[in-house]
Amino acid sequence: MNLPFYIPDSELNFRLGKLLLIFQVISTGAKKPIYVNLENIGHFEFLLKHPVILNKILNDKDKKVIQLQNSEMYSIEALFLNRAELFDLKSIKILIKLLLSYNYIEFKILSDFKIYYIITNEGLEKAEELQSDYFQRLRNLNLELRPFISLPSSKLGFLIDSHLNYGTKNKNTKT
Repeated sequence: MNLPFYIPDSELNFRLGKLLLIFQVISTGAKKPIYVNLENIGHFEFLLKHPVILNKILNDKDKKVIQLQNSEMYSIEALFLNRAELFDLKSIKILIKLLLSYNYIEFKILSDFKIYYIITNEGLEKAEELQSDYFQRLRNLNLELRPFISLPSSKLGFLIDSHLNYGTKNKNTKT
C-alpha cells in the first residue's frame, strides 16, 4: 500500500546528505584522522533524528543542551521513538556503499579487524555544498556529537538506551 504522503527521512539523497554531514563534523577540527564504525554511524544518525535524546545525554554529561525546535520535540517520531532504528543497520550499509562508490568516504580495517570509515576530500567538498537551512541545522546538531566520537559503540549504545522511555508505571496500581 502506498502512503498518501511523502516521508523525507526515507529519501535517498537526503539520507546521503545527513551521513556526509556526520562524517564532515567528525573529521573536521581533529588533529588526526578519526575513523568511525558502522554502529557509531547508526547511533549518530539516531541522535540526529531524535535530538531530544541527544539533549538528555548532554544534560547528564553536564554539557550545554541544544535549543530544540517544536518539530524536533513534538513530532510523532519524537514522541514515539522507533527503538529498532538503533539495530537495523541495513539501510545505513546501503548508504555507506553509495558514499564509497562516489568516493565521498573511504574505509580502513584497523587492528581490531573491524571496518572503519572516514570522509575524503571529495566528500568534504560535497558536504560543504549542502547549505539549506535544514542542513545547517543538522550541522549544528552534529557539532554536539563531538564529545561522543571517541566512545566505543557499546558505551554510546548504552547511553542512548538509558534515555529511551517506554512509558511509566502507574503508581496507583499494586504489583
